[in-house]
Amino acid sequence: MTSPRARAIFALALCGIAAVYFLRLDPVAGLMVDDAWYLVLAKAIAQGDGYRLISSATAQVLPAVPPGFPLLLSPLVMALPAFPDYVIWVKLLSIAATFIAAAICWRDFTQHRGLSPTEATLIVAAVLLTPALVFLTTSTVMSEGVYLLAQVAAIVAIERITRQDASDHRPPIVAAILSGIAMLIRSTAAALIAAAIVYLLIARRWRQAAIFTAIVILCMLPWTLYASAHAPTAEERAAHGGSIAYSYAQLLTTSRFSFANPERDAATTGALVDRAAQNLTVVLTRDVGAVFLPVIYRGPDESGREVFSIGRPQMGDMGVARGTMFVSAAIGVIILVGWLASARERFAMPGLLLAATLPLIAPVVGQTFRYLIPLAPYLVLFFWRGLRSPAIARIALLIVIGLHVMDHAGYVRQKFTAVPESLADWRENSELTAWIANNVKPNEAIATTNPGLIYLATGRRTVAIDGMDLNWQRWKTAGVRFVACTIPYGELPLKTLGWQLRFKSERRGLWVVEMTD
Repeated sequence: MTSPRARAIFALALCGIAAVYFLRLDPVAGLMVDDAWYLVLAKAIAQGDGYRLISSATAQVLPAVPPGFPLLLSPLVMALPAFPDYVIWVKLLSIAATFIAAAICWRDFTQHRGLSPTEATLIVAAVLLTPALVFLTTSTVMSEGVYLLAQVAAIVAIERITRQDASDHRPPIVAAILSGIAMLIRSTAAALIAAAIVYLLIARRWRQAAIFTAIVILCMLPWTLYASAHAPTAEERAAHGGSIAYSYAQLLTTSRFSFANPERDAATTGALVDRAAQNLTVVLTRDVGAVFLPVIYRGPDESGREVFSIGRPQMGDMGVARGTMFVSAAIGVIILVGWLASARERFAMPGLLLAATLPLIAPVVGQTFRYLIPLAPYLVLFFWRGLRSPAIARIALLIVIGLHVMDHAGYVRQKFTAVPESLADWRENSELTAWIANNVKPNEAIATTNPGLIYLATGRRTVAIDGMDLNWQRWKTAGVRFVACTIPYGELPLKTLGWQLRFKSERRGLWVVEMTD
């Protein structure tokens, strides 16, 4: 049992960290592209239109993403239907989920993982202050905070199975329901479910493993059947475009992050092997370091933007310095030692989850860093154990926490005295959407790099920009008259296609062109 004094110190730490989240909270939403899609889908559910891309000017297809997170957002979108009125409330939901997950981790660390309250508080503080996690919950509407809560709750429930009598059926049922909820929020929970089954088999809980598996299948069955019945055709996917229109299998096997013709662009076996090797190298030499020491990757004005600026060559420019890569790899080795050298953790759920996540990351086409953020509590836990000395571990985590606090302080100072990158991008995108709202007729459609955001901000129907040269005539036939680019310094279409520049922002060159005959 932890003392009231230890719980009070932890509560005070949470209050101090909450102030950081409050100071970083902003109205930005939709710039990650994926978070705009979450809000479009939440709006579709709130309006009773079903789970589909109601923003589409062509085919309102069923998306590949599961419905859990949009379903949670839909009541807020229903209560405040005008974008972006509900954005702050949606973010508060993610922040609350993140802090509840932190409290669950603290209790688990002190009661079941042999850590003192002080050690658990340091680990949880380092996780909560991770700039990427703060950014995703305060400057985007992504699912990481809610998924983190579902994941840690499921892990605690799964390990509780082996602490109860083998004949008790209730613990595996509860654990399976929580795992199913995690899976309906993010498909990456497949690693969580796989790790849970392995964990129960290692513990020789055969009957409980079977019950767990059966209940998970039952939880996923309605969505699986619905997705199968409403799966879009190849023509509908191509008409809408963008990664949101394609299944995870297609996303993982395409040769590049472009879906103008995914069948033609299917990767060879050799290319998939090369991608897996590159991804796992990036995880070790860039992503791990960005969880612990992102301040060596960029300045405070870009705090948290490592979530889309780290990747394979040609995909991200952060963390490419040789010294940075060495530091990240060294941290990765310490984490590995902390996992494998601990008899307590070697076959526990956190380590098995990390092991199961790596094969999931290997074939990913885009950035891999976001897969690590929900694993941060266990990465920091293993880092602590890997240092082997509690005194050294405390000093190391205090340094990490101190650097995180300095990073947030620098960002907040920029926020109130200048304009950080995310806010500058938001204002520039707002200029573009304001121009569209004032100059594009409501019945005219737009091809764009961010279809969800354009639809939310203007109400204009959209399609995604895929293979501009190939799809230009298809768009015109579908009634598309404008093309809008929300990517900084995005390349304009070929002049031979026929267009007239109608808008171009001053700072980063966002543009809108009108098609001509």
